[in-house]
Amino acid sequence: MLHRRLMLCGLGALSLVGCESRLLGNLSACQVYRPSVAKQTFDGRVGAVLVRNAGPREVEVKVYHPDGLGDVELRRRVASGAVLALENADGVRLALGNDWGIQVEQSCMQTLGKAAEYRPGEFALSWEGDSLRPGLDALP
Repeated sequence: MLHRRLMLCGLGALSLVGCESRLLGNLSACQVYRPSVAKQTFDGRVGAVLVRNAGPREVEVKVYHPDGLGDVELRRRVASGAVLALENADGVRLALGNDWGIQVEQSCMQTLGKAAEYRPGEFALSWEGDSLRPGLDALP
């Protein structure tokens, strides 16, 4: 049955999120991280990850590893108005590649290369209360 549904999806299997995600219950297609496809987007950009929460409440940031199985690798909370630099449990800033996945709250999962602004050594993105936006600057 799964094979049959995947065939009906056609090119969906080539995207970061495939239509087979309909089989996963309440998740929408854009909330599924596909490591094997994300890895193909790696272009050498690596850096720290800064997340600005411009929304009115604390949010959860989820990070997905491109060598993983598509499960959440790291979860962090960001207070309203704060900027978080992703760190490991020892407080050391993480350096992630552009093929790592990132999601804030129930937003669509995206790779860092797509979701964030990149400057050498640093990815930056902002949560605006309902969507991700590249960079840390406030909206005009």
